Amino acid sequence: MSKSRGNVIDPLDRINQYTAEGLKLYLLAQGPFDDCNKADEYYKSYNINKAIDVIFDSLRWANTYFHENEPWKLVKMEEKKDHLNCVLHVAMETLRVCSILLQPVAPKFADKILNKLNIPSEQRHIKHTKSKIEFDMATGHKLGTGSANIMGRIKN
Repeated sequence: MSKSRGNVIDPLDRINQYTAEGLKLYLLAQGPFDDCNKADEYYKSYNINKAIDVIFDSLRWANTYFHENEPWKLVKMEEKKDHLNCVLHVAMETLRVCSILLQPVAPKFADKILNKLNIPSEQRHIKHTKSKIEFDMATGHKLGTGSANIMGRIKN
């Protein structure tokens, strides 16, 4: 999909048509979570580089989705709260699943992200990538304390 090609689906149209919950379910079904099975299979066959590629493809997808939906603007509009909640949920759920999958190769980075998302240590096993967590800031999911900075900026 591309804005310049005019083939982008407007999430607001989909929210109006299917509700925010319906759009969230659709995005979770179509988004990176099918890839967690691929990453797991690559790990099992010791194709670590392919597993990492799949995980980072999912992270890039979520990053694009996040930036295209501009939650920093949505937060200022009361009528967009459902859309904002959907965007934040998809981004945080993608981070959670990808961080669990990154634990074998980048345990410290994964731990920082999972701590910031306030995911208990007993919910960080590969089997937990199959279950969904409801990230809803309005109903009280609290982020963990501490810095959100996972890795410092690399200076030239």
